Amino acid sequence: MWNPFKSDTVEQIDVVITKEVQGHCSDVEMGFDGARDAIFRKEQELYEREHQLVEKGRKLSERERDVSFQERRVVDEKENRVVQMEGLRNGYERQLERIRLEKSAAAKQAKEVADKLILRNAEVVHLRQELDESQKQLGKCQHRNCALEEQLHRREKDIQAAQDGSKRMELQHSLTCELLEARTLELKGAQSFLTTADTLSGAEVSSMVEELNGEILQTAAFMADSFDFRELKTCPGDGRTIAHTRTKEVLGSTMLDLLRSIRHSEDPLVVQIALQASMTGFARWITTMWHVALSNNQGLIVDIHSQMLESEDQAISGRWRALAHKYARRLLHDESSIWASWQSAMVDVVAHILTAAGCTLDFPQVHDLLQSKFGDRMSTIIRLTMRLRQALGEEITSADLDVVWIQHGGAFDPATMADDSGQDTARNAKDQQTNYVLCTTELGLQQSVWVGTKDGERRWQQTNLLKSKVALQSIAEGMARYDTVGA
Repeated sequence: MWNPFKSDTVEQIDVVITKEVQGHCSDVEMGFDGARDAIFRKEQELYEREHQLVEKGRKLSERERDVSFQERRVVDEKENRVVQMEGLRNGYERQLERIRLEKSAAAKQAKEVADKLILRNAEVVHLRQELDESQKQLGKCQHRNCALEEQLHRREKDIQAAQDGSKRMELQHSLTCELLEARTLELKGAQSFLTTADTLSGAEVSSMVEELNGEILQTAAFMADSFDFRELKTCPGDGRTIAHTRTKEVLGSTMLDLLRSIRHSEDPLVVQIALQASMTGFARWITTMWHVALSNNQGLIVDIHSQMLESEDQAISGRWRALAHKYARRLLHDESSIWASWQSAMVDVVAHILTAAGCTLDFPQVHDLLQSKFGDRMSTIIRLTMRLRQALGEEITSADLDVVWIQHGGAFDPATMADDSGQDTARNAKDQQTNYVLCTTELGLQQSVWVGTKDGERRWQQTNLLKSKVALQSIAEGMARYDTVGA
């Protein structure tokens, strides 16, 4: 059946839609922005056309119901085409976004490559500068090398001349060595007597004396504080009578009277001083011996040394003394037994002093306690004394150094002595003249040298390197005493 509306309207719509789709696709290919605007405009036109078609369809449907199926088909095709166009638009949008991302990444990568290129160019410039500097240094080194080669050549000529002269000198040197060897043998024996170099200085020896004094002071203080004292009367034949006799022999009658009369339980200072005096006297006795095994037979050696001091120069007499002490010490084969006998003798003297001072223990008990409790300290005192003896006898030759120990009962001399109580500055001249030495608490050190005078005579030049410390008889003033003292 012929349909007058179909041939004009539907075909016209198909042609229009086809052209619009083709135009739309070409616009999309030209660019996303233009395609989107074109699509928007075409969609509006389509919507308007659709509205017109719907109106026409409504009118046609009134005319002829039979064309509804074809119209619905056209609508479906239109919708399908719209969906297809929407899909194309979404695809183009995604492709455009991907292109933008790729463009951004490519720009970023291009910037990085440009930065690296700048850095590489800077490195190349720096390397070229270094290369130029190295070439300049190489030129300088080559120039210097040429100069050094010329200098080396001149030095080789000088060395050759020196070697020729050396051969002549060697011959002369061999003759000189033979003569020197002969003269050396002649002077070797005298060399030991001409050496005046000291192994130790006076200050070092003074430090050794101070160390010995300090050890004696600490030991005496510990001993005095380790015993108890009380007034004890003695009877004829009593063991304390022997202690009094021995104490008087070592320290004198004045010290014995103080030890017997002072209340040491209240203040053991006098006991401490008496112990210091006995140990310093013992140390002084050791330092003056020429040979420790001949303590009672030193007279001959002492006389020889005295004559040598008066007749020979200090270098010769000092060297003779050092050699005599050195080889006398080598003759000492059993040193430990001598040290043990000295320690025993020191313990005996200290025990007698403590017993005479009124110790509550009897002499054997005091002796045993001293041996067990203070034996190591006494050994230390003997060791320090022996080291001091070696220094005085063997290691000082430019002068004669002697320890100074003041005999009890002598007048106090502030020029050579120091008051153990530390009151030298407070004592007036009258007190110094009338106050006498009770005992020596710390050894001093004196240096003696024979020197010539303008008249050609020789005399001793003595210098006090360290003053002796002494306790004066007035030290016990004000101390508590017993009312009576046993005979």
